[in-house]
Amino acid sequence: SKLVGDKDPNIFEQVISIKTDGWINLVQASKSSGTNNLKFACCFTSIAGRFGNAGQTDYSAANCILDAEMARLNAAGDTRGLAIAWTGWREVGMATKGSIEKVFEQAGIQTVGLERGVQLFVDEILRKGKRRVVVAGELGILDELNVKRDPPLLIPSEITSIIEDQSQICFIDYLLKFEQGKELTIETTFDVETYPFLTDHSIDGVPYVPGVMVLELFAQCSRLLLPGSFVSGFNDVNFGLPVKLTKPEQKVRVIATLDGKNVNCSMESDLVNSEGVVFGQPKQHHNAIVRLSKTYESSTKSSVEPPQIGEISFSPNFIYSRFFHGPRFQCHGGLIKGVKLDDEFGADGIVLQRHQLPNIEQFKLELENVEVKLESYPMLLEAAFQNAGVVTMEQSDMQALPIGISSSTILRQPEKNSKLLIRTICRNISDGVSIHDAIIVEDAPKQPKVMLIEGIKLKALSPLDESMRFDLER
Repeated sequence: SKLVGDKDPNIFEQVISIKTDGWINLVQASKSSGTNNLKFACCFTSIAGRFGNAGQTDYSAANCILDAEMARLNAAGDTRGLAIAWTGWREVGMATKGSIEKVFEQAGIQTVGLERGVQLFVDEILRKGKRRVVVAGELGILDELNVKRDPPLLIPSEITSIIEDQSQICFIDYLLKFEQGKELTIETTFDVETYPFLTDHSIDGVPYVPGVMVLELFAQCSRLLLPGSFVSGFNDVNFGLPVKLTKPEQKVRVIATLDGKNVNCSMESDLVNSEGVVFGQPKQHHNAIVRLSKTYESSTKSSVEPPQIGEISFSPNFIYSRFFHGPRFQCHGGLIKGVKLDDEFGADGIVLQRHQLPNIEQFKLELENVEVKLESYPMLLEAAFQNAGVVTMEQSDMQALPIGISSSTILRQPEKNSKLLIRTICRNISDGVSIHDAIIVEDAPKQPKVMLIEGIKLKALSPLDESMRFDLER
């Protein structure tokens, strides 16, 4: 091998012509036998043609020509052309000559065994591969620019049809891993342009990804593992390390594993230094179990009695003068009254559905006239958190944020134009953590139940300013 400036032009031409003339001769032979258009053609090329290699400009160029020829055949439409860029083979071929195997080893380039290579070749043919395919392990010095990536995922058509519908899968950017009916890993980037609701869920100007939207992301991941089902609720929700946007965007991953009709989901993100280099172990954020079903769990009984109907005693303005939420997250329509059951305190209030919010454009897609459909009714969960937060404020004079849920259950889809009512009951306050149960119903005859939430956990963060303290009538 020599640098291109040191190569004899005749040798350069010979190296290229061995590949190109060989291909031309095969095409001419097929035409002479009466076959004008091949149904299938396959060329064995090299990773040197795909990634380049010092001293092999001629050999790399020859392989690139065959790569391009297979792409041309595919574009013409009559022939399925496949160029397989192989790593070196063990046991047979050029890489077994002289000291080449030792050179490969020192360069960190993995070779492929004969039996495995044949298996990969047959597999690629049967999977109807076309154009250019790389078959290699570690590329060593050939991949100094770190361009190696995992092969494309094989995703069933029923899953791709769901993914392509942005109105259903608005949170998922990329599928990093997918095993049908088993598990998946996705990547999502949060930024305020794509998700305007983040602007209205900020503390001291820093957007925080809301826990209820994390649960919606979990729900969307779960649907891909068991298509045809829908989310009936969550169990064992744990809101851990917050995902906050101290930079314009924040990437996260969700790992979801199917277990029967439940999906175990967790969220993580990478530690990245100022130069964009990932280091250390991933940060662990939130986790939950998503329950999937074919029917709603409408017969589930509630430990909380339905709320009473009445006039608003404390307006939304009263509530949001004490909370940090902006218009896209102001899902509480006001307090009706306080509740006292034995030694337990609670409150009745009004819930606003997404289309009833002061600002209904939570997603960039909605600004583009795409109707976004959320699976888990996150604004109903958020209203439960806020209603429980009001009770915690009153009872402990503390501001609090949600850190978990024992379980939630969707009993039915609420009617779009219906008025929803909520009751939360505080079961216990201890060591700065309050625990609440909630029920959401429609304001209609028989008050049909919409959602039950048990074991809402709120953690006290800071004292409520004395001027903001209040008492609810009971």
